[in-house]
Amino acid sequence: MPNEKDINAPIKILLLGSDTNIGEELLSFSTELNEFSLTSLTQENFYQTQFSVSSFEHYDVVLDALSIGADAGDYAQIKACNIMLQEADVSMFMLSSVEVFSGDKGAAYDENEVPDAKSQKGKQLAEIEQLVLKDDNSIVLRSGWLFGCKQQDFVASILSKLKLGEPVLLEDDLLGNPTPISDLVRVAFSLIKQRHFGSKNAGVYHYSCAEDISWFGFGEAVLTNASQFNIQFQASLQATSSSQAEVTDLTLLRKQSLSCRKIFNHFGVKQRPWRASLRNLVKDLYQMN
Repeated sequence: MPNEKDINAPIKILLLGSDTNIGEELLSFSTELNEFSLTSLTQENFYQTQFSVSSFEHYDVVLDALSIGADAGDYAQIKACNIMLQEADVSMFMLSSVEVFSGDKGAAYDENEVPDAKSQKGKQLAEIEQLVLKDDNSIVLRSGWLFGCKQQDFVASILSKLKLGEPVLLEDDLLGNPTPISDLVRVAFSLIKQRHFGSKNAGVYHYSCAEDISWFGFGEAVLTNASQFNIQFQASLQATSSSQAEVTDLTLLRKQSLSCRKIFNHFGVKQRPWRASLRNLVKDLYQMN
């Protein structure tokens, strides 16, 4: 992220995946910030582009909002883009996920721990992370369980089933940190801005909202908020477990959550609560339908 240019000029960002849930939020957020100038590539355009070193020469940073939601077959082009970036004088800012961790540790993961994902998606994300981190100036920002899209979203799906009175099956043996997409976007732009104006911090950072909860508990929170608008919900939330034994001791539960001390110490970013954002999202979704 070069910073020897005109400090009054906007930070020029190439956004990969502008039509993803996170990409759309990044575009929307940036329109209100004069200090950023975004050029965007949709998923289709990205996969059709033949990248070269000159593809990146006009940008201060490449912002990857694509890898976090990419399918297995898409990683070849993502890898090719990152390899080409190694030859260009432009750093990558990659948005990643807690999915790179299995949750088997039983405690929050910090940035120094080696990813141990069991899922194919988590393993692929970890592989892309390592490619990005070959550049000492690049940043990987991992986040928690994301929510906040008004169309295709965990919360929207639950709300639809609640309205129909359909049963909702949710895991109750895995804890994590729900985090609104808007929070991740706010933090990403804050880090990019600080880096552009002189911060030397780089590498892996974690950001998620405060308060661990299970998917089942999060579903209950959605139901509680939705009930404010319609007390007639005939919902049936059913807990499921990936293990055979019932776990009643919370300290024994799998914990797919992140320690966020480093991002506070290096960039002054504080964790926010997720419940207020959930309440506003449920209200917006209910009024849309």
